[in-house]
Amino acid sequence: MHTVGENNEYVINTNSVVGKGNYGIVYGCYCKNNSQVQLCAKITQIYSDNNSNKEQQEKNIRREKQITEIVQRNKDNQNLVQVQYVKYDKDTSKLIVIMEKCASNLDKEWKEINVYQEAMVIDFLSQFLNGYKALYESNVIHRDIKPENILIQNIDGQKFYRLADFGIGRICKINDFKLTKAGTPFYASPELNSLIQDSELDNKFGLMKQDKQKSVSDVYSLGILLHQLVMGGYPCETTPTGIRQFMNKIKVDKFKLNARINPKLADLIERMIVYNPQERMTFDTLYEECNRFTMMRLPVARPVFKPIMTNPNSAINPQPFLPKPPQINSQQILPNQILFVNQPSGQGIITIQPSSQGIITNQPSGLGIITNQPSGQGLITNQPPGQGIITPQLLLNTKEEICNYLKKILKIHKNTLSPQSIKCFEDFILERTPLSEIGNLYNNFDKTLTYTPEEMQFYYCLKYGMLGQQQITRKQYEDQKRDLSN
Repeated sequence: MHTVGENNEYVINTNSVVGKGNYGIVYGCYCKNNSQVQLCAKITQIYSDNNSNKEQQEKNIRREKQITEIVQRNKDNQNLVQVQYVKYDKDTSKLIVIMEKCASNLDKEWKEINVYQEAMVIDFLSQFLNGYKALYESNVIHRDIKPENILIQNIDGQKFYRLADFGIGRICKINDFKLTKAGTPFYASPELNSLIQDSELDNKFGLMKQDKQKSVSDVYSLGILLHQLVMGGYPCETTPTGIRQFMNKIKVDKFKLNARINPKLADLIERMIVYNPQERMTFDTLYEECNRFTMMRLPVARPVFKPIMTNPNSAINPQPFLPKPPQINSQQILPNQILFVNQPSGQGIITIQPSSQGIITNQPSGLGIITNQPSGQGLITNQPPGQGIITPQLLLNTKEEICNYLKKILKIHKNTLSPQSIKCFEDFILERTPLSEIGNLYNNFDKTLTYTPEEMQFYYCLKYGMLGQQQITRKQYEDQKRDLSN
């Protein structure tokens, strides 16, 4: 056992090896103050007795410490590994990093899923870019982007991708002319790939001296990784010969992604896997264009889902006019009797009466509102008289579903949302602004795109919430999509 920390609060179990890499060993660890938090400790040590090599290793360790401290300062970023403690001990020549222990990594997940659906790819990409943006703004390039270095953490049922392992990262300066070739050859860009010897390419990369330009090397690595996710495989053989042949090919011919996927996503990947770094997509462009893909998750300022019938005298939060149900004398209803009432509008109101009496409207659209519902009683939908099944689970509370979705967006994408959007989301959740304000931000449902079930349900609830319906019938994914597409 080994203790570190300002108050020796972290205990490292050097007998429990969690993992090994080229740049350090990861051990089990826990905090005395909170043993419930899963932690691990990465220890990188200088081994060489050669003075010149030792000096370089020490320089690399100091650089990793500096980058890890940048990550530590960005602890609110959900897409960077959470670092709790960093220290370089010069006496023992060790860099010690205490960080969260994640549940898995992208490499393990990919081996299970293999081919990712478009929505999953976009979700991964938006999370990755959110994490990488913190490095980019500090002039850091990672230089070893690969599935093993993207960790996965599950919190409250939500999956977070975390960028990690900054062992060969580099803080670039404007006058940097050349970077040492580094990284995993299959994912490394041509200009940083140890398998590629091309002086002309090196000169082109060396001339990219403007602020943050060298991040294009990580963009290439990310492009290879995205290819792996959408295709379920690699663009070439992973042998040194296969990598050289592939790079010689894209040096001459533009890389083409032959896949039946969204052409915009395919174009994005093709512009990332480019041999010449001067012609490759920049991080700024990638970030901007990725946001266009994630517009189903992030808001845009246009009106959305206008109610079919609105009160012209209502300035905000317009409500639809619902036809009044027929007047029924409750004395005519026998105990335990269920009465079916036709509603020409196709929208139903159910009023559960005392003694298990009920009024159920005919609902061709499958939508309804329940009021005054005693425990254990529920909605009967689209059933001929006398054939109803009471199932409370068939209902969705539109406001509750919308709030839950917005809370998730704030949690994951807060760093990329505009201040106006953040305020609007928070005000709606706290009931300080009407749903129409959320509607003004989300006018981007596109029936040609593939949405996650959660996204589809958000749009479905938003549509009918804007129509003034507090509760609606739960539908299957395809039924929701058809409803929204009409």
